[in-house]
Formats: sequence, structure tokens, C-alpha cells
Amino acid sequence: MNYTHLLFDVDDTLLDFQTSQTKSLLTLFKETHFPASALDTYRDISENLWRQIERQEITLEKLKLTRFSRLCEAYEREVDQGMERRYEQLLATHGDLIPDALEVIQHLSTTYHLSLITNGMPEITLPRLKQSGINTYFQHIFISETMGVQKPDPAFFEIVLETLQTEREDCLIIGDSLTSDIAGGLASHIDTCLVKKTSKRFSQPTYQVTCLKDLLTLLQ
Repeated sequence: MNYTHLLFDVDDTLLDFQTSQTKSLLTLFKETHFPASALDTYRDISENLWRQIERQEITLEKLKLTRFSRLCEAYEREVDQGMERRYEQLLATHGDLIPDALEVIQHLSTTYHLSLITNGMPEITLPRLKQSGINTYFQHIFISETMGVQKPDPAFFEIVLETLQTEREDCLIIGDSLTSDIAGGLASHIDTCLVKKTSKRFSQPTYQVTCLKDLLTLLQ
């Protein structure tokens, strides 16, 4: 392997989005008198909308306008547009890390040029990265909302390559999502590494590891 640039996804690859989301939603539901069981309903709604974004069927703005209105409708409640704003405020305060993320990033930063690639929102992603303490190890942060294009669209990765002034064979995309990170790498002809805690082997990624720490062995 002769990679010089590692392109890391953020949520559920480095930042523990599930933990941060749960904390934020439980606070929001307490404030708005929703039951804790609304967590599963919300996640189903949100994940479906994110898949639509990846397929370029809806915009990020549409997702933000829709996810809590659908939750309110599911519970036969009047739609509260303030829930989206409050959720974003709460989520921005949580920078929970995936186990070993800081140690692994510190180690890799001594050898590789590190960048972040995310479909997140800058007003949420940047504060969370700062809270986590890993932001200082990355030389570039690519956020879809500011780029005007989402992963897995090859146009996203063309912007990344042009900005970094490097070749695709010098890069390795590292992420947890087959439909976003790995599909984007395949479409852009960039090698990929899937990070997923499972014994199932997938054919799409170039490499597959079960945890971040395994990257140190893979890339040594």
C-alpha cells in the first residue's frame, strides 16, 4: 500500500453518532413530551430520508423540514417546526467518540495526510468535532452542505481530489456506510476500507476491518 491521503467519514466511523443522537433526542423528547419509544420511530424516518438523499431524490433542506413533521404526524401531534432547530442545537453539543478513535487518528496523523468527508451539516459537525478533540489532526474537512453535492456522488470526490491536488490512487476512503462511503469510492475509482463490527464479509470494499484499531495493522 502506498497511500498518502486517508479520507475518513465522520459519523459512526470516528464520532459515535448513535450515542450523541440518543442523548439529544431523549432531551428533546423530554422537553416536548414525547415518549422515549419515539426514538425508534424517528430513526426509521430519518434513515429513510438519508437514503433518499444518497439517491439524490431529496435535498438536505427537505430532510430537515420533513423528519420531525413526520414524527409529529406518527404520534398524531401538531407539527412543531421548532423541534428541528432544538435538535440541531442539542446534537452540536455532543462529541462522543468511537472507541480508540483518538489514539488511531493520532498515530496515523504522523504518517498520512488526513481529511474528513461527511454528509453532515457544518453547524452541527464542526462543533462536535471540536468537542471530540480530533479536529486538530485533520488538514481538510469536506462537508457536503457547503460543497453542494453529497456522497456517494462522484462529483463530491472530484472536488476532494482537486482540493487536495492528489491522485485517486493515493487515497483510501475509510467509512462505515456501504451506500455512501463505499459506493462513492467504487463510483470514483478510489480504494475503500469498510469499518463495521460484523463477521459478514462484503465484496464492495477494497478492505474491511471490524474496528478502527485494525487500521493500524492494515496500514503498517
